[in-house]
Amino acid sequence: MKWNIFNCLVLWCMSATLAGQAIPNGSVEQATQNPGNSFIRLFAGDQIVTNWRVESGSIDYIGTYWTAADGRRSFDMNGTEPGAVSTFINTTAGEQYYLQFAFAGNPNCDGPPVKELKVTANDSSRVYRFDVTGKASQNMGWRAEIFSFVATSGQTTVTFTSQNPGHCGPAIDNLVLVEVDCAGTVNGTAVTDECGVCLEPGDPAFNQTCTDCAGTVNGTAVVDDCGVCLLPSDPGFNQSCSDCAGTVNGSAVVDDCGKCLEPTDPAFNVGCTDCAGTVDGTAVVDACGVCLEPRDSTFNQSCVDCGGTPNGIAMIDDCGRCLEPDDPEFSYTCQESIYIPSSFSPNGDDVNDVFELFKNSEVVARIADYRIYSRWGELVYEARDFEFSDTDRWWDGRFRGKSVNVGPYVYSIEVLSGNGRTEIFRGEVMVVNPGK
Repeated sequence: MKWNIFNCLVLWCMSATLAGQAIPNGSVEQATQNPGNSFIRLFAGDQIVTNWRVESGSIDYIGTYWTAADGRRSFDMNGTEPGAVSTFINTTAGEQYYLQFAFAGNPNCDGPPVKELKVTANDSSRVYRFDVTGKASQNMGWRAEIFSFVATSGQTTVTFTSQNPGHCGPAIDNLVLVEVDCAGTVNGTAVTDECGVCLEPGDPAFNQTCTDCAGTVNGTAVVDDCGVCLLPSDPGFNQSCSDCAGTVNGSAVVDDCGKCLEPTDPAFNVGCTDCAGTVDGTAVVDACGVCLEPRDSTFNQSCVDCGGTPNGIAMIDDCGRCLEPDDPEFSYTCQESIYIPSSFSPNGDDVNDVFELFKNSEVVARIADYRIYSRWGELVYEARDFEFSDTDRWWDGRFRGKSVNVGPYVYSIEVLSGNGRTEIFRGEVMVVNPGK
């Protein structure tokens, strides 16, 4: 709270200084001539109104010709032409000031109803607009406006300039310095809290929008999955209700074999030695009768034939087909123009390492589109527009640089014949004995 109190003190002190400092003759009541119930036309260089000077054009110093915002006198910023008038304010370099002035317009002409006034001080400038529609001399509709500027010296000149042509221009009166809070409210009490939000100190949200679950302003503590308010870096975060598997509110426990399992798991407290004799090992006997880790690339592969059958006898015949030797079609004269193998073994032994199509030598054809998908529809490989002889274009059983798992994969292949006819082949190919 020290930072906030300090800023409040600075704001109070500065506001007290500004609000207590009067603008000399800000209400334009003091002058060496009396406009009475009419007006006095003033021209560039005139200074009959105390602490005011006409800078250019002409203005009218109005008496009771119309109702002033304060007192009995005010300015019409157009005399015979648009005018500019200035006054000075004692200031402190580097301080921000808020100048409030009454703004209206001369309603007694046929000119444009919207009056425009430009206010400048140092590098600050702003244009204000007032619509006199429905207004009258006894119902001017004076409106309070705020102009802000930063002082660059001990005295600042503020200039008001009409932006309208003709005789009837914007009207000004009653200049005062005011206090403006962070919400832009004149004489307001809102301040910026420690969360950087502009609020009234009594607002329930004051200093609360950036408070964490521990009540620390700008803190980072949060309620974890166990319902405990902790810093995410706390070693106890999400741990007070986690089981041995790290699952929040889980029920897994360490069994007698030292394994973290759900008590309902069939393997709970079941023998802890695998087929290799390893305590708590995971090796099992595969379909080929070999004791291996299931993740071993040779698992179920040492006895698999080209059809993917463990201990099978099928092999690739001269026609590129995977058949058992006693099959009547084995090595029979290849009658089909296009043959698609049902499996291949991408294990790097240079035998049946890619999934390629075969054709009779007299057949003129090329591959137009060649796509391989996983069983879940994910595109694994794709190639287009190549010859049957382009061996480097056929799928080598890899996906994203790694060998795929054993199993079926879906193919969709378009073959373009020499006569322009396209034939589409779709089916499954089995990957067996993949490489590592």
